[in-house]
Order: sequence, then structure tokens, then C-alpha cells
Amino acid sequence: MADYLSLLTKLVEGLPQGDAEGRRRVFDRARRALEDQLAVVEPPLTDVEVDRELRSLESAIAQLSGSLSDDAPVRPAPPPAA
Repeated sequence: MADYLSLLTKLVEGLPQGDAEGRRRVFDRARRALEDQLAVVEPPLTDVEVDRELRSLESAIAQLSGSLSDDAPVRPAPPPAA
């Protein structure tokens, strides 16, 4: 599992303070990039492995957003898998 929190923190630190829209764009790009990367892994990952990585990213986004004073809109994490 990648250290999404460290990566996102570095990207967000480069934005002007209070740039909620910039953070939202960073988070959306990170989501798309991870989804694209997971789709081409060989051999293909299981649905459980893909879900675990996506949840890990969402957790890092939520943690980082929670630590900011003017939180960027964050897509809610999907419910836990049964």
C-alpha cells in the first residue's frame, strides 16, 4: 500500500493556504490516477485489492482534509465491503 497521506500532503503544501478548490482538484486527480493505475496492473488485481487501495486513498484524503481549517469537499468513502 502506498503512503497516500505523505504524497497528498506534499501536493497540498504547494498550494496557497485556503485554496479549497485547488485541494479538491488535487484529490480528484489523485483518485483518477489511482483508478487508472489499478486498471492496468498485471496480473490484474482482485476487486478486494482494488477496493482496499481506493479506500486507503479516501482515508488519506479524509485525514488530510480534517486537519485543514477550511476543508475541501471530499467524496465520502464507500461503505465497508461485506
